[in-house]
Amino acid sequence: MSRNQLFRPVRIRPQPHASCASCEIRPSSLFACVAADHLPVMQAYRETQLEVSAGQTLIYEGERPQFAYTLYSGWVALFQTLHSGKRQILRFGLPGDFIGLQVSGSGVVAYAVEALTDAVFCAFKYPEIGRMLAAEAVIGKRLLAMQIRDANLCQHHLMGAGRKSAEEKIAFLLLELYHRARLQVPQAECRNDNSIAFPLTQEDIADAVGLSKIHVNRVLRDLVKRGYILCDHKCLTILREVELAEIAEFEVSMITTPPLE
Repeated sequence: MSRNQLFRPVRIRPQPHASCASCEIRPSSLFACVAADHLPVMQAYRETQLEVSAGQTLIYEGERPQFAYTLYSGWVALFQTLHSGKRQILRFGLPGDFIGLQVSGSGVVAYAVEALTDAVFCAFKYPEIGRMLAAEAVIGKRLLAMQIRDANLCQHHLMGAGRKSAEEKIAFLLLELYHRARLQVPQAECRNDNSIAFPLTQEDIADAVGLSKIHVNRVLRDLVKRGYILCDHKCLTILREVELAEIAEFEVSMITTPPLE
């Protein structure tokens, strides 16, 4: 076990832990399609709930995972660190997302997971995932649908990295997170029905879209000046969604989970 694993700032959440039957985020989670009378069986696979403070790391690059996680509350960043020390954020995790399942051919995790806010995770022992999927077929379908959604989003971001302007990339990311938060995060609104609590810094946005923080600041100020958004005090407000979606080439269907019959 590495030093990072020994001293990582992760705490077991005090009991009582949230039950799957009354969980607010279950409609967007892996257990969304599980029948109510099967939920206690599925919950038995959950090892515990963990708390991670903002700025702390849950998963480190290059480790062999002991657990996979459902993000119960908070925002996280999944990222890789280049040899230069620069960080590339692969995607942002929101409540309901299933995190830590993807490993390389050598069995290690190729990315890190850092809490951007205080976060709570439901932990499932990695070796038990296969048995859980075998016990409830609908979970396998749900997991596949969630992976398809994430892969589609990854493709859109990859296209944006190579072919979109700075304004187009940032507009896409803002709309993606705005709609994902409204779909996945209970009580996401922070001011009114076209705003969400938005904990990202300009550095986080820069590391996600591959730009400098100065460039991100310039684009955000321009979007505010032109009346497309407001972004202050950890709150994002979308003022002209239709026009912003045209700039971003964004559709809500890009972030929804496809139904698998």
